Amino acid sequence: MSSLNPCRAAETTTGDHWPNVACENRVIRLRRELKQESMPKHVALIMDGNGRWAKNRGLAVQEGHKSGRANLKYLTYSCSNLGIKMLTTYAFSSENWNRSNMEVAFLMKTSEEFIQSLVEDLMPRHDIRFSAIGEISRLPESLQSVMSRAEEMSRSNKGLHFVMAASYSGRNDIVAAAKNIATKVEGGMLETSEIDEAMLQQELMTNVGQFPNPDLLIRTSGELRLSNFLLWQLANSQFYFADKLFPDFEEEDLLEALASYQSRASAGFESDWK
Repeated sequence: MSSLNPCRAAETTTGDHWPNVACENRVIRLRRELKQESMPKHVALIMDGNGRWAKNRGLAVQEGHKSGRANLKYLTYSCSNLGIKMLTTYAFSSENWNRSNMEVAFLMKTSEEFIQSLVEDLMPRHDIRFSAIGEISRLPESLQSVMSRAEEMSRSNKGLHFVMAASYSGRNDIVAAAKNIATKVEGGMLETSEIDEAMLQQELMTNVGQFPNPDLLIRTSGELRLSNFLLWQLANSQFYFADKLFPDFEEEDLLEALASYQSRASAGFESDWK
């Protein structure tokens, strides 16, 4: 079975693995029902539940993060195939620095390995562009180097724009944007009367992409909060909260989230609020 198969194999009582036909049929149906012209251009993703996924299976938390990173590759491939233009993932928050040194080190390592897999596999085959946002200078030098190389190699790519938010804080993003504007005022390059929402928007980190504000936010694990992610940018976004833990969130679940988005958009959500 392909490593990018949208449905995991079902294990039989004899230990054999067979394709999950029911899941594959649902995926095919959901793909057909989606309207390409109504696809969100920018999807934001909070990948929550890796640790609980591992704990539920009696595994070390590192195994949960490892499964989560593998699943992110599947979902990145799916988003690219679906024609989504930008995918911003919450890989590591500023608050995550408070975790144990061992877990932080492992998260840094898996992030580095994930970017390498993008560079070696999905990036050349699907023309994916990579960007990193957040307090990048706080990250290990090896991870910074891999990020910089991926950004440079993919700068002219025209496919899905994959944005990794690492050591990121939505509040810090807004504060940094305000400081940049204040510096311009102090330097005489800008009048206070010229400051507006559009100007602050241009200073935010997500301005690296063509579509800085997500149309849809997806969060896994049943949590119903933003956790300091893209606070400004999500002002008019649709939210989709899934109960599944992130390693179990498959293409079928992604398609259901997109179907929910399109259903709400067609009911007038966007015209009422945008």
